[in-house]
Amino acid sequence: PRSTLFPYTTLFRSQVAGAVLVSQSTVRILRELDEVRLDVFKVFLGSVGVAAILSLLLAGTITHPIRRLRDEASELLDRRGRLRGRFGGSRRADEIGDLARALEQLTHRLAAHQHAVESFASDVSHELKNPLASIRSAAELLAEVEDPADRERFLALVQREVTRMERLLTAVREIGEIDARLEAEAPEPVDLDALLREVVEGFRRRAETVAITLTSPGSPVLVRARAERLHQVFENLLDNALGFSPAGGTIAVTLATNNGATSVRIEDQGPGIPESHRDRIFDRFFTYRPDEPHARDGHTGLGLAIVKAIVEGYGGTVTAGNRAGGGARIEVRLVE
Repeated sequence: PRSTLFPYTTLFRSQVAGAVLVSQSTVRILRELDEVRLDVFKVFLGSVGVAAILSLLLAGTITHPIRRLRDEASELLDRRGRLRGRFGGSRRADEIGDLARALEQLTHRLAAHQHAVESFASDVSHELKNPLASIRSAAELLAEVEDPADRERFLALVQREVTRMERLLTAVREIGEIDARLEAEAPEPVDLDALLREVVEGFRRRAETVAITLTSPGSPVLVRARAERLHQVFENLLDNALGFSPAGGTIAVTLATNNGATSVRIEDQGPGIPESHRDRIFDRFFTYRPDEPHARDGHTGLGLAIVKAIVEGYGGTVTAGNRAGGGARIEVRLVE
């Protein structure tokens, strides 16, 4: 209890005549303090419960999916570093789902690239076996024949196959450099109209029996690329069209722009592309020239593959088809 002492003094005397003692119980205050403590404890228990629920939700929505991605990543490669599995993806609509789908797409692209590299190595090995086999056979026969004409023929065969191997290895090195360096090269604005005029003029000097026409806006058409790479693209395409064009034929080159995209069509008057080969003409080492019995000697089958690698490296597309009046049509589309 709390007490207060009030001294009682007279107005005229300075002496204490008596005292009044007032007291009040503190039970009500203590009860209120206990209620406050209980409320604080209830809030604490509620906070602990909410924290536990949030922890469970966190574990279910973030921790477990991330742990699953970690486990998939650890099992993704074998001891040699080759892909042996893929991320499974997710249907979740949150950031974890976005990450899982991005990783799934990444592994798909890595698997496709790995398959392309392995296929390329296998194709190169196969292409090199043929001239090596011819060289070995010719060398073995050279040791047995005595006729000078036969020896001369076998020596010419060896020289032809060696030249073929040199062209093949040069093209393989070139396409390997494109795959490795294209994205590292900084693109710059290139006037496609001026570049095509230069390329076409150069081919006109070489093509004595075939006419080459160019249709273009006549004003600068800018695309972001490397001039030397695009020069290589259209040289390969014109060289391919020239190889199929008959004497007196015409190769038409058309440059056009539409909705921020630039297209270049190259059309010839040759035999066209067979339906069975339309999806293969951009494959590496594929060549089809039925009218040339020794077509493999002068063509590596990598010209159009190089075109595709460069164009797609700049975010463009290249397609092939046939003209309505006969002949082949190849179209390159680039983003301005």
